Order: sequence, then C-alpha cells, then structure tokens
Amino acid sequence: MARSYKELKKDLNFNYYPAPEKKYQERVLLVHFFGGNQKLLLRHIRVLNQIGLDVYAFDFSYRKNIVYKQFPKLKNKEYQIQKIWMQELKDVLDYVPGPVVFFSFSGPASCSVHWAAKHPEKVIGLVSDSGPFTHLFKCNFNLAKVEFGLKSKWQRLLFSVFITPLWNTAHTKELLENLANIKEATPYLSIQPVLDEVVPIDYQEDVFARSPHKLKLEVLRLEKSGHLTGLKLQPQKYKQRLENWFSENFKLI
Repeated sequence: MARSYKELKKDLNFNYYPAPEKKYQERVLLVHFFGGNQKLLLRHIRVLNQIGLDVYAFDFSYRKNIVYKQFPKLKNKEYQIQKIWMQELKDVLDYVPGPVVFFSFSGPASCSVHWAAKHPEKVIGLVSDSGPFTHLFKCNFNLAKVEFGLKSKWQRLLFSVFITPLWNTAHTKELLENLANIKEATPYLSIQPVLDEVVPIDYQEDVFARSPHKLKLEVLRLEKSGHLTGLKLQPQKYKQRLENWFSENFKLI
C-alpha cells in the first residue's frame, strides 16, 4: 500500500515547491544523489521554479538497517540500498500528480530509469546529472578518495568491495535493460561534467552507447565542471540548456 501524505512527510521529508509563475503542466520530481538531500539541491529547485516548473523533492531514507541477520532477507536482497530506495521513489511517484519529469543525480539516476521504464504513462521525460553510469565498482573506488578522503589504494579497494554489493552487483545489466525499455522517443537530457573525478564521463557515455534504447537523447557537456558541480560552476550554460530543453519538448500552458 502506498504511503499517505503524512507518512511521506514523516519518513521521507516530502516537499512541494511551486513555481511563482507556472508555465508547464509537467511536474519535476528531484531524485538526489547518494549521501545528499533536497537541501543540497535548493539551487536546482530555484532554477526550475524560475523556468516555470513545479518541483517535488524528498530525502531517501538512511535509517534502515543495511545488513540483516535473517537469511531470508539476505536472500531477497532486502539489504540493498538500491532496492530500498527504489520502493521509496515509487511511494513518492505514486503521490505526485502526473505527468512527471524525473531530474536525477549520480547513482540514484538508475532508480529513475527503472520507474520510467515501468510507468511510461506517467514519467514522460528525464534529466540526469553526473549519472547514471556503468563500471559501478570503479566509481565506488573513485568515490572513496574524492568523497571520503581514502588515499590508500587498499582502503579504496576494500571500500568498493564492501559498498558495491550493498548497492547492487547487477547494477549495469539492469540499468541497460531498463533504459532500453523506456518508451520510444521519451525526451532525455544527460548532463555530463567533463572533469568528473567520481564518475568519468566515459562511464556516463557508456550507458547510452551500450543500451539499445530508443530515447530522444540530448547531451549537455560541461567542460569546466566536475561531479555534481555543473550548476554552481557554469550556471548560465546549465540553466539555458534546461530552459531550452523544456521549451522544445513540452508545451507551455
């Protein structure tokens, strides 16, 4: 059973950010990055509101136990962060009035791709920044250094060995399959920072090169930006492309 509004507020800090001057019927649902929250996306929310879009946002749960003692839960992979977050995203998506455009960041963009493939009648467009990506193990190896300051290769290797199964060892296979199952000609804007040290741009490009998708794909390359820093470092280019993309793919009210 889907969560009530009260439960969404309590469990996932669900919030609605209306545009001062609404120009589009579509709503944007923000899917924040691993280790983040919606407060860290206030810059994006302001830009989307300025473009004329209503925005919904929430915080993924970090309170659930990642590893369970009971064997059945291990067998059913209920310890996987991705599986927990998939369900939380679905709970929010069920409440947001359609049509919806996902705006996702880094690894959790794979969760958005999953539900876009499952609900083509509701999810009619996608934007992603610094993800999704292939080579999950290598990206976790990079994450250990960039975000957690682990300089030793052995420390970074152990980190990746530990964290990768907690996300999903079948990450790439399922991502490519889900991407291929998204409705044909669905608009997709992939924002790819060239200086990304966590997710090399090659791994972001690899997603779309390897999947037999039928998306209406557009790519925004940000030559002077790194992981998740595009709007901060290149605000004019970032905002202008977003504004153009929405106006080209969706009708004004």
